[in-house]
Amino acid sequence: MDANYEPKYHRLERDHFWFQGLHGLLTQLAASEPKTARVLDIGCASGEMLKALSAAGFSDVTGIDISERAVGLCRERGFTQVQVMDAAHPDFTGAVFDVIIAANIIEHIEDDEEALAQWRRILKPGGTLVVLTSAFMFLWSEHDRVNHHFRRYGRAELLDKLAAAGFALQRVSYWNFFLLGPIVLARFLRKLLPSRAASAKDDLSLPPAWLNAVLTGLLRFENLLLRYINLPWGVTIFAVAERER
Repeated sequence: MDANYEPKYHRLERDHFWFQGLHGLLTQLAASEPKTARVLDIGCASGEMLKALSAAGFSDVTGIDISERAVGLCRERGFTQVQVMDAAHPDFTGAVFDVIIAANIIEHIEDDEEALAQWRRILKPGGTLVVLTSAFMFLWSEHDRVNHHFRRYGRAELLDKLAAAGFALQRVSYWNFFLLGPIVLARFLRKLLPSRAASAKDDLSLPPAWLNAVLTGLLRFENLLLRYINLPWGVTIFAVAERER
């Protein structure tokens, strides 16, 4: 992401409805794993996901991030197993993790197939990969450009690349189901406006407290639904896959 955007991103991680829903979803997806599992959070940012995993009872959590600023923030919060590292080429020797969480990372990596192969390499046989990423190229916008995305994913593309890397699919679903319609409309209207270089921006900003609370509740409801069903579309897509032995 742009260096000027990173401080804003870290400020929003604690309170923004999207992050609240995201961390709740990822913790929910990992809930069936043993609490002694060694978990790696790829792209740990300021440590909010590490905090959520620790609060859920996971005792061995590790984080990596390409940003020295992000790793420094994690360490300030008491997380010692964090390192500056390239997500596409994690510098771990052998298969050492039981669970890998890669949320909103793979779209930032040009060679996503190599990244998946690397994640498989450091995952124990039978281990679990949770990958979550931006969905649908028709949603491509300035938000993707500012965040240095290479692509957005459809279901077939994500599953094909997971299979090619040696992962067996356990589950796939879209997320941000209820927000897809408003976001499609907003991005369509934005494209109709006169193009101005100064207008390039991301989509993340903290809404008024009441609206943030409503949207947080909406995503929590969606996470509750995902305990029982998979959703057919959304702004985001996630997959849970097992490293084949």
